[in-house]
Amino acid sequence: MKSYTLVELLVVIGIVLLFLAMGIVNFKLFSSDKIIQGDVDATASKIKQVRALAQNPLSADDLRYILALENKQFVIKEIISVDEGPEEVKPVSSIPALKLESDDVEITSPSVIDKMIFLVPSGDMNTNTDVQIVFRKKNSEKTITINKFGVLSVQQ
Repeated sequence: MKSYTLVELLVVIGIVLLFLAMGIVNFKLFSSDKIIQGDVDATASKIKQVRALAQNPLSADDLRYILALENKQFVIKEIISVDEGPEEVKPVSSIPALKLESDDVEITSPSVIDKMIFLVPSGDMNTNTDVQIVFRKKNSEKTITINKFGVLSVQQ
């Protein structure tokens, strides 16, 4: 009768545990990268949606659209210029807010902080510099860069 020794069984169990540990680490890195990619894709879609609103010929000349970052959510808002008093800012109620899953989201630009303003009727950004949106989750990071004409690019 042939059987395995205790040492042989412990070696096999150790090898199986080693492969399992490597798989768990790789899965965590893969999943955090996919979460960030989902946020990047959804944000790019939301930016295109704001630009489409700003390019709508029915938009008034005194109306601007912004994509604002509030509590890890992107919200599309209208800014209505009024002759007297402060500008009126209200969310576009027909478009739901985009909830982000990334640990940290930051909008960076020398002239625009926490919001991106799109002009009517061109849909261009109201800035002379590039706007960057940085998404971070654990060890992963991706950046969307938008120039003043609304052209998007994504860096790993």
